[in-house]
Amino acid sequence: MTSSAGIPASIHPAIPASAHLIPGIKDWASQVSSKLANAGIDSLKRTDWSLSALKSWYTHTDPLHSALSFCTVLSLVVFVLGQATQNASWVDRLWAFLPLIYSAHFAFQGRWSGAGSVSQLFGSKEVNPQTQGWSAFVPAGVDERMFILVLLQILWSLRLNGNTLRRGFFDITKEDYRWPIVRQRLTHWQFVLLDFFFVAFGQNILLLITALPQYLLLTATRAYHPANAPTPVGWPDLAIAGLFIFNLTVEQIADSQQQAFQNWKHGPGVKEGKGARMLQGKTPRQIEVAEGNLRRGFLTSGLWAWSRHPNFLCEQLNFWILSLFTVRATVPQVVFEKLWSSLRASIDLRTPLYIVEAVKAASPHIFNYSWIAGISMTALFYASTALTEEISSGKYPKYAEYQKRVGMFHFPMTIAKGIWLGLTGQLSQVNEQVYGSSKPKKQ
Repeated sequence: MTSSAGIPASIHPAIPASAHLIPGIKDWASQVSSKLANAGIDSLKRTDWSLSALKSWYTHTDPLHSALSFCTVLSLVVFVLGQATQNASWVDRLWAFLPLIYSAHFAFQGRWSGAGSVSQLFGSKEVNPQTQGWSAFVPAGVDERMFILVLLQILWSLRLNGNTLRRGFFDITKEDYRWPIVRQRLTHWQFVLLDFFFVAFGQNILLLITALPQYLLLTATRAYHPANAPTPVGWPDLAIAGLFIFNLTVEQIADSQQQAFQNWKHGPGVKEGKGARMLQGKTPRQIEVAEGNLRRGFLTSGLWAWSRHPNFLCEQLNFWILSLFTVRATVPQVVFEKLWSSLRASIDLRTPLYIVEAVKAASPHIFNYSWIAGISMTALFYASTALTEEISSGKYPKYAEYQKRVGMFHFPMTIAKGIWLGLTGQLSQVNEQVYGSSKPKKQ
């Protein structure tokens, strides 16, 4: 029996949230509720809080339960510290390493418990001839694909930690410049509620959500999928890893361009010290544009000529790319083959019918719950960037022109804006304001 798109009925969709994720959350909530109902001074005294007891609890607990418990405790700590110090940036510092900790937790918990990964509990580990040499570097009891994700997130964390250190943001007395503005707009209790629900708990939950691709890979077992086991690691995984590294490199370039501009802007001057290095090797026109950036007060060259926040765009894409590993692991080859054959049929017969039907049939296989990580990050960045841009618009008079010419995140939007401005006869004027010298008009 097959679907209308020719995909066999035996090839069922990837693991749904109702299989492990939602029951795991419900079970954890039930256990926590039961413990809280029976909580008391006597029960706390009887609880063994020794390091060995905590280690035993960790190694014998569902990894989702221990992650949720850690997230809850950390959220409470962040809220208490935020209220005690009147500093809402405690959670901001966790972004540099907490996604890596959650990722490593799901990847290595089986190894640390001595049980091996979940996929190895239910079947022998398949070795792909293409990656047999690579397998020697993977620790015993750790899934190869999950290990790749950990390595990529180590690179991600190193870049973000380096950037955070460079900005001095690990100084616990510093607070993101946006929080004092938000605090002024709200009453005391409104900010307390915002701190509790969004800053402390909301963002910590988002940090845990970043590990959904790892949790899905952890639960993609032969026991649940006897008909189609996880696909062995191969060249598509290496291609996805390469895409992640490329995106991370672009993000680093964007951050470096912005940091160099800020150093010049706040440095000893345009013609000396750090300012002189910014102008070395530039043509007269490039120097004119660089000085135009200084007059505007914000960077509009390099990657920032194509996106108002290229670093934020890349940061969102990092989490979308990681979910591609779950598609590679859980979607059988036959699904991709049917998509390709349907696309060719639609092109040959000049009708979208075949590819539309194939996409409908393939969607349950491709769109799994791990995509929530990318969706959540994109939603967070759109919300936070809206506030950032509101502040920038009030600070820099020409920022509105920049918004008119350049897309918030995506490069194609910048091209579309350019076409529209060209059609309406505004392109040259706006380009000069955004990319030119922006010299004051002579009277």
